[in-house]
Amino acid sequence: MDGMKLVNLAKYNWFFRTQTAVKRFKRSVRFLFQRMFRGFDDSETWCLNIAHAKWMVPRLERFIELHNGYPMELTPEKWIDILTKILEYFKNVRDDNVDIYDFEDKEEWKRHQENEALYIKWREHLWW
Repeated sequence: MDGMKLVNLAKYNWFFRTQTAVKRFKRSVRFLFQRMFRGFDDSETWCLNIAHAKWMVPRLERFIELHNGYPMELTPEKWIDILTKILEYFKNVRDDNVDIYDFEDKEEWKRHQENEALYIKWREHLWW
């Protein structure tokens, strides 16, 4: 009798895995067309802050490399320091380390919040 239950369970498991694979395939095709026509797919809206951070990190790294100007009230060194802190903030968000429990101590969490405040304060100056 137990052998019969295992056979039925195996059949159900095969059916479930096949059904799941078909759903995933349909979703990946739908996402492909969305990326082709919109430039992004719906999966990027599931967690928009991480999608934004993934987009922002490589561009901010390149922005720092180019170092093509700085706000009038800052020195070039201070501007690079601020940009580096903003980059650290986006890397934490990108890696999904934005909860207070993800940090080793309260000082790290406080630094993360300060870096976020720097981005909010200086985001209008991210151009050249």
